[in-house]
Amino acid sequence: MMQKILITGYIISIKFVLFLGMLSCTNQPGLTENAANKKDEASKVEVILLKDDTTSTVHISKYVLVTKKNENRLQDATEILTTKRKWPLAVQSKKEADFNAILTGNFTFTADEKIMNRTEYIQSRTANSDWVITNVYYDNLILQFFDGYAVLSYHNQVTNENIKTKEKEIELISWVDVYTKENDSWKINAAHVIEHSVTKQ
Repeated sequence: MMQKILITGYIISIKFVLFLGMLSCTNQPGLTENAANKKDEASKVEVILLKDDTTSTVHISKYVLVTKKNENRLQDATEILTTKRKWPLAVQSKKEADFNAILTGNFTFTADEKIMNRTEYIQSRTANSDWVITNVYYDNLILQFFDGYAVLSYHNQVTNENIKTKEKEIELISWVDVYTKENDSWKINAAHVIEHSVTKQ
């Protein structure tokens, strides 16, 4: 069940502007135009409240959906948020099939100035480890669409526990993810860690 609060106006996001610049380098048509200068391209900003938190270890209470004024992307946004929720569940399960269901064939993961391809990332997340994720809380989610892509920026708080020592740690992470459709399903095409810190409990 969802409740929508409608806000009209323009949105400025440095991360999204950077993403537009990245796409323009690949000669995507029409992406270099300044939509903010066009009255008919005014943005619609909706705060989507999620009342049904469907997973016990992954928590998303709301997100901001940014679309063009007369564009309906709620169904796409719902699918993307479902995929977003499945990502930490895949990390918890350590099953390759769970990652295959949510990552595109050319997925890349960037963190600490290092890039992992799809195979490297899945191998790193399915390897045996004494540390397991117990809870993930998401906030400040902003979702915006650019032609065939969707960009999701957010923060999350990840609680990890050592299964041997019972030690706990909290990770605070800022992200930008890029989504695209593959085989008629929204999947994660790229994930970028912007900031990361760890605190021992």
